[in-house]
Amino acid sequence: MGLITALFERRDKRGGEARFALPRLPSRIASLTDRLGMAQALGIDIDDIGCDVLQPAVFSAGVTFHLVPVRNAEVLRRININTRIWDSVFSHDHNSAYVFTRTPEESDNDLAARMFGMDVGEDPGTGSAAAALIGLLAENSDVANGQTDFVLRQGHEMGRPCRITIQLRMENEVLTHGGIGGHAVIVGEGVLDLGD
Repeated sequence: MGLITALFERRDKRGGEARFALPRLPSRIASLTDRLGMAQALGIDIDDIGCDVLQPAVFSAGVTFHLVPVRNAEVLRRININTRIWDSVFSHDHNSAYVFTRTPEESDNDLAARMFGMDVGEDPGTGSAAAALIGLLAENSDVANGQTDFVLRQGHEMGRPCRITIQLRMENEVLTHGGIGGHAVIVGEGVLDLGD
């Protein structure tokens, strides 16, 4: 996959913030055009799919995800999975869908997401999906040069809240850096001797 650069900033005795630079920038695999199928698989209305300029697509930064933007956080909350048609609609690799939206009405975050599939049902926090999402956000960025940071919440609807930070850097309208991060708990410390 590649070299992962990790930074940890201690906040107190037991925890802090960890950040990871993506070893591989996300790339577009395919567009998703079956809006009716997606709506039926998610148990929402066809008009609920899409958020501002963001449209469904398949991206990967190492693990493939179907990225499905929805209109708002209320739509995200009322998703009701239809398992009978799921795999035929979300047919790439692990049949996983990362459903997300912008959250301008929420002060603590910029985005909210839910991840379904990969034989786990719903996942409360999916860093690999957030990494893939960086690709779609970069494609639709109105920043030609510079860094943009987002805070994403996941797991809220299942009572297991997770906060993921997303970072993307653009140069001449091209994604040159992606990173994810979040709260980390210290479970051990030590020294690694690699010799001379």
